[in-house]
Amino acid sequence: TSVAEEVAQALLKKLNEEFSVKTDILCLGKWASFELGSSSDLDFIFVTEEDLSLGHHKVAQRFISRITERHRGGVLY
Repeated sequence: TSVAEEVAQALLKKLNEEFSVKTDILCLGKWASFELGSSSDLDFIFVTEEDLSLGHHKVAQRFISRITERHRGGVLY
């Protein structure tokens, strides 16, 4: 769970910088209780204190896209 948290936060930080917004993730389920396993699903909600903009929407879209796309080393999720 701690590795998943680090990867997610690093990706989110990069995307926030790219779109000049501040978005965070509210983790739920196994991730929130630090019981994430290899067969766990991911339950989270994107949150922000700012007024919603297209940038926030793009961050959420890209985040999901990045963690599910294939890479040379495999998929993140």
